[in-house]
Amino acid sequence: MITQHSSILCSIPTTILELIALETALLDPLGPPADLIPLLQTCQYINHVLSFKRSRHLYALIFRNMFDYRAANRRFGPRACYSSNLAVQLKTYCRTLKHIRRADMDAESLDLDLWNAFFMMSENDGRNAIQLQWAGLKDFVDRLVRERLWHDRATSHNWPQESTKNALALWLMWFTTDQVPDHFMLLDSPSYGVRNGEIFVGFSRLASSFPPADFEFPPTEAEFPRPVYNYPDL
Repeated sequence: MITQHSSILCSIPTTILELIALETALLDPLGPPADLIPLLQTCQYINHVLSFKRSRHLYALIFRNMFDYRAANRRFGPRACYSSNLAVQLKTYCRTLKHIRRADMDAESLDLDLWNAFFMMSENDGRNAIQLQWAGLKDFVDRLVRERLWHDRATSHNWPQESTKNALALWLMWFTTDQVPDHFMLLDSPSYGVRNGEIFVGFSRLASSFPPADFEFPPTEAEFPRPVYNYPDL
């Protein structure tokens, strides 16, 4: 059992300690609340009182001040904004921000991180985008698309693989692109295999696989695989 020490800090009421912790966590609102760690390491009693297990409402308040939550409330109702749910979401999103900022394209958590970033952008009311901007999402996704989108294209008729990772990367590129960058207007290095616009039209492969005579999609009477039309000039 954790006992209260005789120091002045430990004699402060728990509600006041939680307010101190909240203000400390939000000293720098961008990125994970790193300023909170020294406070939690002050002593065993403070660590216990402000622990994640004991103070879910505190971490829910931190989430509300760092990330957008109203979209989830509109979509799923009040249950989505319970303190226990927001506290867990805080840990999830902070972990994702750290991973994206690390920019490791070979990380085992990449698919999950891209999913979380996609959800954050889908529910963005302003704060989520700023947090992802701090993490460097735009540059990371740009690099991911330019260096990994065309891997193993020989197995898919020279089009990008239809994978969750590629789909999420392209969605996130769309979310973070406000104008066409200059390097997409020019023929890039052959190692990238990316031409102007082609990275944005990978979805056209399915539609172009069927000749104009097909009036239903997918055709009700057809043999597969069908030949690929409008073959890209790569």
